Amino acid sequence: MCVTQLFMIEIFAGIAVLCSVSKQLGLQNSIAVDKERKRGARSSTFQLDLTQPKDRALLEEWLLSPLLLWIHLAPVCGTASRARNIRRFHNGPKPLRSDSHPHGLPGLSQRDQTRVDIANDLFSYACKIF
Repeated sequence: MCVTQLFMIEIFAGIAVLCSVSKQLGLQNSIAVDKERKRGARSSTFQLDLTQPKDRALLEEWLLSPLLLWIHLAPVCGTASRARNIRRFHNGPKPLRSDSHPHGLPGLSQRDQTRVDIANDLFSYACKIF
């Protein structure tokens, strides 16, 4: 096996900086995965919606490769960010979770509850991958 055959996978890649650097350092087959292709991305990105079984199945195939050197997981933290507790602006983002309700506060709007449910699913999936 040659080092140039090895690759890494950056999951929830955003603008794929880590994947880009990996390619610069010789891991040319590295893969960035995100739901959307971000403007200004530093590497090409495979668009996979990891809430969908078919997209999870494809990712899981890649994860089984003996050439996979490492994975990087950085789930989106928007619904879980502690910064939501900092009330700097009247119309700023409101908290969606708390220490006593880590899976989502009671009484969230349908939109916020959906966002929290999707994030919870992706957090659970990230744990499964790990």
